[in-house]
Amino acid sequence: AQAMREDLARLCLHERIPRRLAFESLAYDRINQLMPQVQQTGRKGDPMLAGSIAAVTVGLEVLRLRNAQLNSIVPRETAESIANFLRGLARELLFRRPGEPQTATIAVARQYAATIAERSDRFEMLQIAASLRIIAAAMEDHPDFFAKGRG
Repeated sequence: AQAMREDLARLCLHERIPRRLAFESLAYDRINQLMPQVQQTGRKGDPMLAGSIAAVTVGLEVLRLRNAQLNSIVPRETAESIANFLRGLARELLFRRPGEPQTATIAVARQYAATIAERSDRFEMLQIAASLRIIAAAMEDHPDFFAKGRG
């Protein structure tokens, strides 16, 4: 699970953006590595499994945001907002501990999404807003999975 969080943080921060297929392959390999441990714990492992699947979704949405930053249709201020959000997300993934309150990352994602959707009804902009909302929802639904020191 820690490796999955680190993979997500790299997606947020690394200069080079990996291909979707490469990320998915790595993410599902990580889930397969987790499965024997999860199966041994019975129902107690369900949150870990659900969180790891949510991590795949978060990663795909991060990739979508990273690619949107490169789209010339996306205003520079929106691309900068995405970059700020991704840095905050990486910090949360790498440093927040289980039981600690979540940082403002989720609130920022929702606020950016609302602002972006209000300013434009272009498909590209609405897709950015949707990605931000999906990330926020996944992190809200699985707070302990996305905290350092869990798994």
